[in-house]
Amino acid sequence: MLRNHVDRSFLAGLVALFASKDPRERNRLKYVYHQLYSKLTVERAFMQRIMAAALLRFVYDTSPAEAERHCGVGELLEICGSIINGFVVPLKEEHRAFMARVLLPLHRTRWVHTYHRQLSYCGSIRRPGHLPPPLAGDQLLEGGAAHRRARGDRRDPLSAPGLPAASAAAAHRCC
Repeated sequence: MLRNHVDRSFLAGLVALFASKDPRERNRLKYVYHQLYSKLTVERAFMQRIMAAALLRFVYDTSPAEAERHCGVGELLEICGSIINGFVVPLKEEHRAFMARVLLPLHRTRWVHTYHRQLSYCGSIRRPGHLPPPLAGDQLLEGGAAHRRARGDRRDPLSAPGLPAASAAAAHRCC
């Protein structure tokens, strides 16, 4: 019954609504999109693609004035995080490619500090020992550092003394 009313154009329009300035609206959209994702198993691959496209559009096609708002990025990353936690372990190649193609470029934006919590949740799977080698902890951080070095930014907005100890403690608490 639901499939008769929800088509791909509706789903794409729903993702476009995440650009709203109202955080309550984005929170409700997150809930609705996640519920649709759980019900529409046939459309899951398409839903992942349009979320990835929206995130990549933020990285590559957004003007600096628009990007300062960064509306919806955190919410889309929260949805991605719950989807990633549902991936079977070991990860399929397509899931590894999704994480490398979509999540790593998000580390290089100037606004990463505003959605870093959600982005780090996407990069950590409940079972950290099963994280795929190209995306494991230090390499993921090094990927972000490489992007910053490539654009000439020497300082890391997320680095702090004791970061490895803090991340290890956080990993221990969540597992």
